[in-house]
Amino acid sequence: MAAANSVSAPERTLVTTRVFDAPRELVYRAWTDPKQLARWFPPEGFTTAACELDVRPGGAVRIDFKAPAGPPFDGAVMPGRGTYREVVPNERLTFTLVPEIGDQRMPIVLTTVFFEDAGTGRTKLTIHQSAESVAEFEQLAKTGMAEGIGQSLGKLAGVLSGNPTDRGVSVSGRTLELIRVFDAPRDLVWAALTDPKHVTKWMFANDWESPSATIDLRPGGAFSIAMRPADGSEEGFDFGGTYREVTKPERIVMAIGDGRMMTWTRRTAMKKITPFLWFDDQAEEAMRSYVSIFKDSKVLEVVPGPGGKAMSVRFELEGQEFIGLNAGPTFRFTEAISFFVDCRDQAEVDALWAKLSAGGGEEGNCGWVKDRFGLWWQIVPQALGELMGDPDRAKAKRVVDAMLKMKKIDVAGLRRAYDATS
Repeated sequence: MAAANSVSAPERTLVTTRVFDAPRELVYRAWTDPKQLARWFPPEGFTTAACELDVRPGGAVRIDFKAPAGPPFDGAVMPGRGTYREVVPNERLTFTLVPEIGDQRMPIVLTTVFFEDAGTGRTKLTIHQSAESVAEFEQLAKTGMAEGIGQSLGKLAGVLSGNPTDRGVSVSGRTLELIRVFDAPRDLVWAALTDPKHVTKWMFANDWESPSATIDLRPGGAFSIAMRPADGSEEGFDFGGTYREVTKPERIVMAIGDGRMMTWTRRTAMKKITPFLWFDDQAEEAMRSYVSIFKDSKVLEVVPGPGGKAMSVRFELEGQEFIGLNAGPTFRFTEAISFFVDCRDQAEVDALWAKLSAGGGEEGNCGWVKDRFGLWWQIVPQALGELMGDPDRAKAKRVVDAMLKMKKIDVAGLRRAYDATS
């Protein structure tokens, strides 16, 4: 009998674990009731065109996804067919599924779902998703298998809680984290958190109301939100404190009067176009290196893969989001793709050039440098564009000629060429 903590083929199996604030029977029902499964199984942005489940060994599985309108899928229906292998109510489900994307029939995915009682009405869910070979597993990984199941389980949290914006709750030590997804522009969400007219419409428990709110939105500024039972059955209270941090539109940190801290953090939805980087097996190492090199950068997500090594990563450098995938040595980076870095001055050029070329990197010509992971960067000072764009074409040509002889761009050398008399 398979166990949740036993993986027979870790090199071709994705293991995902979540804990839900719902009893095991309800979580199992969400996996076996076609109406419930249709609400959460498709990833974010997708819906269910058809869902038919014959939940018994040998019974058929049919789950057809409908893609959102517009590119790349233009609202296409993506069929999924499979068969139940094992059904142990409230304990374990095993089934196959063969998804189709466009005209491409994807490899078979064998999914085993373990349902474990996590105490106090909670359920631990462990999911093993296996391919028949390592090559097929890597193919599935490239289509976003880990991201897809993560998004689906986030939606499952909303189905179980009855709140469609809910994407789960987690508790770590003394910290309670709640995740919600809102179909609204970020400026509107920010206003809902900071404008007293909006705050009084939602920041209270069921059957309560908020008659007034005062907000001094700045670090050190005070806030006070009056709360009382809507039926007037008892006196209310003021929910108040001071702002510790205000970073529009990303983050608010509030020190509540009773000593608790509350932090609101906006998690950016994936942009329409995001650079996707294929690594052999160094995606997480590369991500952490880049985040340490560039200011205003952060790790967004690490998706574990077989053997505990990251399968994919998501990070942000200077406001630009990237995805990295560990997919083997089949493809390498070349100069055909590079990232242009706009540098304020020579000091920034020097710092980035030294860090990116360190540890086995390679200095190229004209401001190009390859880092130790094989990725090419163009480290370019703003002065280069300014001098090359001078209306005096003779001066501009001298700047170009000087730049073509350089590896790292030297602003002082460019200016000498610009100022030369011949």
